[in-house]
Amino acid sequence: MNKVSGILGLAHRAKKILVGETEVTYGIYRGQVVGVVLADDLAAGQKRKFENLVKEYDILSVNWGTKEEIGIILNRRPTGILGFQDTGFWQKFLHEIGYDQGVN
Repeated sequence: MNKVSGILGLAHRAKKILVGETEVTYGIYRGQVVGVVLADDLAAGQKRKFENLVKEYDILSVNWGTKEEIGIILNRRPTGILGFQDTGFWQKFLHEIGYDQGVN
């Protein structure tokens, strides 16, 4: 969890993560998002909406952490949706959470 926290914190400070439903949705529409993180405790409707959206735009999404954990790491209120804008941060995040299948 510490390395994952460090990656998320660094990517957030570098402004390479979009946070929240609205920002991530617009980022996907503009082609700025390379990967999406959905919190494990995200509401079923939101999760379904984003799973369909990322499938339509051919973007990988993973379920990780809780809204509370993500909010604490980013020093924000609890949030359940993150959009990575940088491929390097995204690949490092996937590696640290143990998701190495088919990552470019």
